[in-house]
Amino acid sequence: MLKVKYSWRVDHESFTQRTLNYQYTVPGLSANGTYGIWLRIPDWEISSNEGFGSSHVSIRLEADGTNVIAESNEQNNRLYTSLPILQN
Repeated sequence: MLKVKYSWRVDHESFTQRTLNYQYTVPGLSANGTYGIWLRIPDWEISSNEGFGSSHVSIRLEADGTNVIAESNEQNNRLYTSLPILQN
């Protein structure tokens, strides 16, 4: 399971915080295994008031988000990044 969370603010007030959550099914992988997946950025839903809201959307990706697989290091399952918000 791959969980993807998008977070941003439409305006400067904290109550304008927005979040989108998506989940993708990923087949079981061996140790150090890899799997490619295309994530569609929902830019039609992500917007902010230019100059007031977020200039970037924060993106959190978490593999094994339900902790089905016991690991010695659960911290290596997360990746944080951001992308600029395109103003329409």
